[in-house]
Amino acid sequence: MIKNPVIMLCAFLLLHGLCLAQSEAQQPTRPLNFERLFAQSERPVKCGVPAMFNILNLNKNRQNELLAQFARPVLPESYVTPSGRFRLHYNLTGTHAVPAEITNDAGVPDWVYIAGEAAEYAHSLLVDTLGFKEPSPDNNIDGPEFDIYFQNLRSYYGLTIPVQSGVEAHSYLEIENDFNEGFFTWGLDAVRVTIAHEYFHALQFEYAIRIDTGNEDEIFFYEMSSTWFEDRAYDEINDYYGYLDYLFNHPELPPFEYPDNNNQADVRIYGISIFLKYWFNSHNDAGLQRMWTNFMSNRGLRAMEKEINARGMSFATALAEFYGWCLYTGFRAEPEKYFTEGANYPMIKVIDTLQIDQRSTATVNINALSARYIKLDFASGQYFTAIIEDGPNDGRLAAVGEKGDGNLWDLSTGTFFKLGTGFNEGGAFIALVNGTIPASQGAPYETSSFRVNLNLTAAEDDVTKFSLAPNPFKIGGATEQLTINYEAPGSNPFEIKIFAESGELVWQKMTNNLYRETWSGRNLDGSLAPAGIYFVVVPDFEKKKNVVLKLAVLR
Repeated sequence: MIKNPVIMLCAFLLLHGLCLAQSEAQQPTRPLNFERLFAQSERPVKCGVPAMFNILNLNKNRQNELLAQFARPVLPESYVTPSGRFRLHYNLTGTHAVPAEITNDAGVPDWVYIAGEAAEYAHSLLVDTLGFKEPSPDNNIDGPEFDIYFQNLRSYYGLTIPVQSGVEAHSYLEIENDFNEGFFTWGLDAVRVTIAHEYFHALQFEYAIRIDTGNEDEIFFYEMSSTWFEDRAYDEINDYYGYLDYLFNHPELPPFEYPDNNNQADVRIYGISIFLKYWFNSHNDAGLQRMWTNFMSNRGLRAMEKEINARGMSFATALAEFYGWCLYTGFRAEPEKYFTEGANYPMIKVIDTLQIDQRSTATVNINALSARYIKLDFASGQYFTAIIEDGPNDGRLAAVGEKGDGNLWDLSTGTFFKLGTGFNEGGAFIALVNGTIPASQGAPYETSSFRVNLNLTAAEDDVTKFSLAPNPFKIGGATEQLTINYEAPGSNPFEIKIFAESGELVWQKMTNNLYRETWSGRNLDGSLAPAGIYFVVVPDFEKKKNVVLKLAVLR
């Protein structure tokens, strides 16, 4: 985070006039101090909302006072969209002038007319399709419509300003007037995605405005959501591509935190919008509104977690699956199964490469909500397994075999991975993922140690063909369920049983699954099994006998 509150406060408030702006001639030129906020970036920053939140966070006792002093620009021209919902304010001359070309029947600059269309489209998608609240009225300031002002912002695409802090606030937008200062996207396409991005912020402020100490959880949620939505509205523009490099080059950093090192190249809070692209690939995107409803009484990460849990998945498992998807980019992209635009994404940075001969153990430290990617090389045609033997409760792995041409087989997630002899072409990728959410708002992102067992054998023997993971199985520990791995050719149902050391039948299940089953740790009566030694009985159809696997249960 930017550390000098005096520079930030003076620069940002000078930019907006502090009630001094009565005409364009009186609006102050942006001071050099404000430029320093973004001097580290090779191109302008996506949005001014994070900078504004930081300023207000650093001046908690004056938040309402500062917000009240923000002066709306006073511009001589305006255009009201046909629905009467939006009023767009602009200038035709001077520093803040918009491009003057007119080809539309309304007789206003195309820049303004297209922005009005984009605002109407964004409203329709957000309110009518996704179910978000409409923005609150602004007490008839500059008319009854929602206001959008075109300004020479230079350093960022746009900014949404709430008029008061609190759970609800009415807002207005400021949008860059010409996008001539090195933006990743320019022209009318930049207008479209910026209107979508900033207008969503205005609706987000109807749910919550979070200006708290340690607000990393909150800033990411605003920017992640708005960046996802602009691409939902304009899938063909893809401005978000410009924010993916840092995310893919630094998987060891939690993507949900706001950088605290004043490194403006660190744009994780925008790049992590692709987590929502992953999630809504297989879930209705109306779930985003439910996340924002959760956000009214929860932190950002917990708001997401509640929605993901409601769809039957843990946040840690979803995060591991997301990091696994990040392997399918560039020439490895499979748009039918993973990111639809993955061919245009960067390739993930792999830190470690390990040569596996037989049995080995890897130990690594991983930040919370981050991943460590490992490239594994081994002899082809052999049977490979990887098991998390020790790690955090929300530790997961996402793993996939590598084909001879460098492409990948299908993704597997959990705490156990196996690669059969027919799929082993000499390598695999593993992403070790720490899905631990910090315990409280502003709490540090803890680092956890993982120990992973890597095993390579010449053939699929009883040890590798039939296995339990994790073993020992700690109920309420590293995974929600015990995975029972086996191979059962054919389609006839068969039975798996678990016995206590006393011989008592603890659990049984008829299954048609050919490769694996899971056990939650509960007895036949639904109670949690006590700690102790258990025996898992699985049929071996090839040898026409049962295989008995020994299991240790911990509590």
